[in-house]
Amino acid sequence: MCTGLEIALLAGGAAAAAGGTMIERRDQQSNAAAQARARNQELRDSMARQRRYEDKSRSEGVQKALDRFDPAEQAKAQAEDAARRDTAITEAVVPTAGAEDIPLTADLDGAPSMVKGQIGKKLRDVFNTATDRAKLAAKPLTFADMLAGNNISLTEAGRVVDTGNSFARQEAAMLPSQQDFAAYAAQQAPSIWGPLLKTAGTLAASVGGAGIAGGLGAGLLGGTAGAAAGTALPLATTALMRSPVTGRVTGPV
Repeated sequence: MCTGLEIALLAGGAAAAAGGTMIERRDQQSNAAAQARARNQELRDSMARQRRYEDKSRSEGVQKALDRFDPAEQAKAQAEDAARRDTAITEAVVPTAGAEDIPLTADLDGAPSMVKGQIGKKLRDVFNTATDRAKLAAKPLTFADMLAGNNISLTEAGRVVDTGNSFARQEAAMLPSQQDFAAYAAQQAPSIWGPLLKTAGTLAASVGGAGIAGGLGAGLLGGTAGAAAGTALPLATTALMRSPVTGRVTGPV
């Protein structure tokens, strides 16, 4: 027959194994939640970096080029370029205060001063006319400078956008690995009590179950032997015979 100790081992072992299983499951769920939070945080950080790349491409690339193509900005750039050309032409020539400052050839040294003055005046007028024409001729070149500046601005905008796109593509390619690293770093060591309780409970339940099974088996075998002995006794008794002549009891016939 089984004892109370065996029943207690069976019940306690089952409870301990169930508790260990619950602790292991809790640790698994906690680790899964921590890894999910780490992956989601890495995704949010990556999306924030992607937005910064986009904002930089828009502000330093596209928007800067669009601002340059504004009609007011185009007119301002053209006027500034024309002013630079006028200044360059004006500073390139030697200023003259009057006709007497214009140098004449040596063969006019003996000429009257009136003649010299008239000749110098005409040369000065020709010089001023040529200077003004050079300034006028330089104005159409401001359109070429403006177009060249626009092309440079477009090229710069394309470079900024391409750089931002390259960083964005690299960021997207690295995201899965970054999430894996973050999930690995967020993983927590499981509690040792779960496996210990589960193992100890399983062993205790096994021992208790074996004891109960052994007790039940012994009881069944004992009951069967007793029943067999009780049945054989009457048979043996009914087999004895008393002789009617001598009165003695004899064995089975």
